[in-house]
Amino acid sequence: NRNLFMDRLTQALAKAGRDKQRLGILYIDLDHFKRINDTLGHQVGDSMLRAVAQRLRGDLRATDTLCRIGGDEFIVIMESISSLQDLETLARKLLNTLNKPMMLGKTEIVPGGSIGISLYPDDAGEMDDLIKMADTAMYSAKNNGRNRFAFYRPEMTATAMHYLTRENEIRLAIKEGQLRLYFQPQFEASDNTLVGIEALLRWQHPLQGLLSAGEV
Repeated sequence: NRNLFMDRLTQALAKAGRDKQRLGILYIDLDHFKRINDTLGHQVGDSMLRAVAQRLRGDLRATDTLCRIGGDEFIVIMESISSLQDLETLARKLLNTLNKPMMLGKTEIVPGGSIGISLYPDDAGEMDDLIKMADTAMYSAKNNGRNRFAFYRPEMTATAMHYLTRENEIRLAIKEGQLRLYFQPQFEASDNTLVGIEALLRWQHPLQGLLSAGEV
């Protein structure tokens, strides 16, 4: 399925390039799917994925392509886009479909999902970049509350790189003892009496100096 998707996307990009048209990638990730597998079992999870695929396919045009690329992730290729409104309309329709309850055995489930969108040639001209950007936008939608969609913006990549870098730096900070513990007194506002002490962890970054939790 993934190989077929890559072949379809290659052809769609070539056609969009020849015809000077836009093409959209919608990266869909189901919300809390792991919870379904963990509580109801993988067989129910598989049944849910098949039901979701059927529902999503019903929202697409004949010229669109839907693929499950792994786990609980789906990708839609939307060709011949006249405006961003086309992508927004489809994204809302897909989210509405994902929010409709479905019966799996005796259990009612509402799949839910988050969608990231990238656009050719506006965001990128290469296939791998478009997929990566749509994936990044999807995580942005998920981090902003789930059950929504987001268009890719360049600052999303910068934010993702920041957190990746910070994660690696924090591991090193713990290993090399760069964390500092500070104590801050707490006073009663009415009479200025000491009522407690707050423990604060700070990071003595080798290049950026003393960092608070908010700056990490």
